[in-house]
Amino acid sequence: MTNELTAVSLFTGAGGMDIGFERAGIKVVFANELMSEAAATYNANHEEGIMVNDDINNVLVNCNNKLDISI
Repeated sequence: MTNELTAVSLFTGAGGMDIGFERAGIKVVFANELMSEAAATYNANHEEGIMVNDDINNVLVNCNNKLDISI
């Protein structure tokens, strides 16, 4: 069993809040943002993250693992 907390980030923007959560030890496993410029900035700053640049209404999040936080 791991003690690592995980989260999904919705309406992420450029991911500034995600940086704070990551520095607090929470791993962001998925991010979503509609604006392509913000999603590109997120990708530049979160190389290991999974960013889906699409309308949240078109995104299906299938998470087999328990998420601790949705931000």
